[in-house]
Amino acid sequence: MVLKIRNVNMGDLPELVVIEHLCFTKKEAATKAAFIKRIQFIPDSFL
Repeated sequence: MVLKIRNVNMGDLPELVVIEHLCFTKKEAATKAAFIKRIQFIPDSFL
């Protein structure tokens, strides 16, 4: 199995939101708008 590590992009947004809501309560989870800002300004902060 080959594992490719790359920076996040806007195409990843739907999956990020799903994962976030699976892992955190609605009150704690980041919003879609927050992810958009993070992707735009700090794409290297995702793994």
